[in-house]
Amino acid sequence: MRQQPLPFLISAAPKDSPFRAAAGHSLTAVAQLIINPMKHLLLCWMILLSVQSHCNADPTKLSKQQNKALQDVPRFHSIGAVTNLPSAIVQLCAGPNGRLAEPGQKWEPGDYISDPKLPRHRLIWASADGNYYVVHYESGGRAHIFRLLVARMKEGDKRPSFVWRGFGGELKDFTAFAEALANNKLADDASEQ
Repeated sequence: MRQQPLPFLISAAPKDSPFRAAAGHSLTAVAQLIINPMKHLLLCWMILLSVQSHCNADPTKLSKQQNKALQDVPRFHSIGAVTNLPSAIVQLCAGPNGRLAEPGQKWEPGDYISDPKLPRHRLIWASADGNYYVVHYESGGRAHIFRLLVARMKEGDKRPSFVWRGFGGELKDFTAFAEALANNKLADDASEQ
C-alpha cells in the first residue's frame, strides 16, 4: 500500500514550515524532518553532560601535600569579614574595580552595571591557618560563579604566593570546602589568574 501525504498537516502549517516543503512526500519524509532536529538536540545534551563531568574533576594544580594540608580542618580558623583579611589577599579576589563586598553587602551580581561604585565580587567566607588563606567568594558578570582562592602568606610576608583558584557550587563553610576537595567536587579555574 502506498503511503499518502499528510494534506491536513500541510494545509494547517505556516507557509515557511518544513511541513509545507514536504507537500506530496510520504510520511517517512515528514518524519525525517522531525527526527533530524531531535538528533541535534541529543548531541547537544551529550556535549553538555560531558562538560559537566569535566567540572567535577580533580583540582590538578594542588600538590598532594597542599591537598592534605587544606583538608586538615581543625588547623583553620574562620575570618568573617573582608576587613580582617590582609589587603594583598583581598586584591587576589577583588573585582575589576578593586573591591570585594562584605558577606551580605550589596554588590553587582549581573553584567548590567547599575552602580559602578559597587563591588563586582562578594566574600562568602574565608579561613586561614597561619600559612594558607582560603577565600570563597562569588563573582558577577555574564554568569554568577562561586569561586575559591587558595594562597600562602605567613605572618610578616608582604605578598602572598598564589596556590590555586577553583570553582564549584556555593560552599557553606571551610568544612564543606574540605569535603568537596576530598570528593573531587571542585574544578580548576584558569580564568582569573
